[in-house]
Amino acid sequence: MGVFNARSICNKTAGILELLSDENIDICMLSETWLRKGDTSKISEIKDLGYNTSHCSRPGRGGGVAILFKKNLRLTKRNVKACKSFEHIECSMKSGNDIVRLISIYRSPSAALSNITDFLSDFDRYLEELLHLPGKIIIAGDFNIHMENKENSDTEKFTSLIERYGLVQHVTCSTHVNGGILDLVLTRSNACDQLGLSNVAVLQTPTTSDHYLVSFTCTTAPVNKSTRVQKFGRKIKDIDISCFKKDILSSDLNDPDKFVDCEKAAKIYNQILSEILESHAPLEKFSINPDQSQWINSECQDARRKRRKAEEMIDV
Repeated sequence: MGVFNARSICNKTAGILELLSDENIDICMLSETWLRKGDTSKISEIKDLGYNTSHCSRPGRGGGVAILFKKNLRLTKRNVKACKSFEHIECSMKSGNDIVRLISIYRSPSAALSNITDFLSDFDRYLEELLHLPGKIIIAGDFNIHMENKENSDTEKFTSLIERYGLVQHVTCSTHVNGGILDLVLTRSNACDQLGLSNVAVLQTPTTSDHYLVSFTCTTAPVNKSTRVQKFGRKIKDIDISCFKKDILSSDLNDPDKFVDCEKAAKIYNQILSEILESHAPLEKFSINPDQSQWINSECQDARRKRRKAEEMIDV
C-alpha cells in the first residue's frame, strides 16, 4: 500500500501511476489530487494505466482526496459527512470474514481552511463514529502536523487524541523535502483489531510533488475481482544469438540436396527451425493478471524513470 500527497495528479497522471506500478503499490491513499467532478478524461487515463479510483474533490481550486486501487481488487465507497477542517474519503474492502476500512485524509496547512482547534474537534467526532463500525482500519494521508516535533503543542494534542482512541502512528521518517513527518499511517493498537503492518518506508523518488511516497505492507486477504490467466510463451530475449546462428548453419537447412521439392523443403524448414527454437527457448507455462499490460518491458520501465526525472528537473 502507499500514501502520497500528489500535489496534482492531473498534470502528471502517467508518471504517478507508473511510480505506483513500479513500486508494486496495490492501493494508494492520495491527497491533493486536484481532481474535479468533471475530470472524466483523467479518470479514464487512470483506468487505462491499471487502476480504479474513488475520489472526492474540493469545491474550488486545489485539495481533493482519492483512493487508487488495482483493477483486480474490490473496494466500496461509504458516504460520509463532509468536515470543514479536513477532506476525507472512506472505502471498505472485504478481507476473509473481516472488513478493512481505508480512509484517505488531507488537512490543509492554511489556517483559513483548517486551524488546529477546529481540526481536532472535527477529527474527534469522526473517529468516534468510525471506531464504532465493525472491521479494521487504516487512516492515512497528509495531516500537516509535525509529528517529529514531540514538544510542539499541536503535535501533543493530536498524539493525545489518537492515543485516546487506541490508534498508533507508524511513519518515523521525514516525508517532506524540507523535513517533517507530515504524511501519517494510523491503525488500531489493540491486538484483536490491529492489522499486520510492516515494511513502512519513505521513498524519495523523483516526482514533481514536495512530498515523498510512503509505502507499507499490509497482511490481508483481499477479495480479487479476477483470477490469473494461464498462458504459454518462450523467453526469446534469453536466446544466445551466436549459438542460435551456429545451430542453423550446421543444420540440414544448409544442405541443398535435402530440398527435393517445395513441399519437402517447407516441411524441413518448419521442422528444423521448430526444433532449434525449442532447444534454445523451450515453451513455458506462466500466469498473468488479465489486466496486465502485454507490452511493458525493461526498456519501457527505464524510459518511465527517465521521464519522471525530467519532470522533476522541469519542476525545479
